Order: sequence, then C-alpha cells, then structure tokens
Amino acid sequence: MGGLRRRTRVLIPGLAIASAAVLFFDGMISLQPDLTWGMRAVFLFGPYAGPFVGWFGPVIGFEAGDPWFMLLAALPLLALIVSHPLYPHRLTGLLSAVGLFLWFLFGLSFIHQASA
Repeated sequence: MGGLRRRTRVLIPGLAIASAAVLFFDGMISLQPDLTWGMRAVFLFGPYAGPFVGWFGPVIGFEAGDPWFMLLAALPLLALIVSHPLYPHRLTGLLSAVGLFLWFLFGLSFIHQASA
C-alpha cells in the first residue's frame, strides 16, 4: 500500500486543487438561469477534458477545435501527468504537477474563451 500512496501523492492533491479551482471559476457561471443543462455540464466538467474540451464546443456555442491540435497538446501533457505514478521521484512529482496545471488550464481557457 505504501507504493500506491507514493505514486498518487501528487495526483490526488492536484486533482483536489484543480476541482476547487473549477468550482471557483465555473461554479458561478453555471448558475446563470439562461444556460441549458448541457452548457452547465460542460462548464463544470469540461476542464477535466483538458485540451479535448474543444469537442464539446458546439454545446456551449463555439466551433470545435482542430483534432490534431488537441491531440498534439494532450499527448505531452499526459506524459507529464503519468510520469510520477510510473516513476515516483521529486522531479517527476514536479513534472506531474505542472502537467495537471496545464491540463486544467487548457480546459478552462477553452471554456472561458467560448463564453466571452
């Protein structure tokens, strides 16, 4: 069990912080009365899709992004995120935290660009 704790030491707090940020930034937006349930779902759960949130673009009123850009942005970020669970070390923990931050930043920026 100690190995699992070492491997998830960065991911669990990172996901908790990211979830709090999503609720802070998108929680009030999703309470607007003129939004459909699909729009509310994209605002609250879209940042978890990271660069792939562009696929949900038509739901909130913007054109979906280029699939190749989404894939090319997501692959390096996924490699950063899984680096710590695969090889627990301080450096990979830092890389994993940076990857999580950028993943959620991509998702939030796409959603806020569309809602502006």
